[in-house]
Amino acid sequence: MALQDVKIREQHYLDAIRFYYENTSLPILLVENTNHDFTARLPEDIRNSNRVEFLTFPGNNFPKERGKGYGELESMSHAVAHSKMINEKTVIIKVTGRYKVINIRDFVKAAMNNKYHQCQVLYFKGQRKAFSGIFCISKRFIEHYLIPNHELMNDTKGVYFEHVLATTLLDYVADGSNYSLLPSFPRLSGISGTENIQHRTNNYSFWLRRQLLYKVVKVNYQLLDKLIRVFFQG
Repeated sequence: MALQDVKIREQHYLDAIRFYYENTSLPILLVENTNHDFTARLPEDIRNSNRVEFLTFPGNNFPKERGKGYGELESMSHAVAHSKMINEKTVIIKVTGRYKVINIRDFVKAAMNNKYHQCQVLYFKGQRKAFSGIFCISKRFIEHYLIPNHELMNDTKGVYFEHVLATTLLDYVADGSNYSLLPSFPRLSGISGTENIQHRTNNYSFWLRRQLLYKVVKVNYQLLDKLIRVFFQG
């Protein structure tokens, strides 16, 4: 991690929580894996809200060569095991902790829309990686698909969360389930903890170009995917 200053990193989490609290009406679950409780620094309205749940546990003791994605999946595993907010029917919008997804309302709307599958990911079949910064999943997807692939993750071998998520999606589809592409290209605001630089999509012009390209590719990919399925099934 390039950004090591604990106070700065903590402030990024606080800013992200405030952002989602103000820009959605959804329950918010924060899972912290270093056993560090910084909730006292949150404004009282958030700290005492029944919309917000905080879980913290000592989950940062794994071999460092596994990478931060390994720890992130441990946090997700802890969440589905201990959160009071998550049940079998919950659609989970998972966001990497310090990210502020500026167009979060697009993803909230899609998560509530029956035309989208419960699992929604920025992933085109045939690619080695899926975007792991934000995606929608269920408790079942985490427990029965992601967690069994946990040990595949190893940064020193070049196997990151993005690779494991792509592999997991293929397992999920092979079992007869379907997923939807994310409704929009994620626009991220903030600093990458890995590289300590601004996310490029924080720039509106950069994000808009990516959004337009994504929309074109998404429509054509969905049509091609449908034609392939009809051809092989017909």
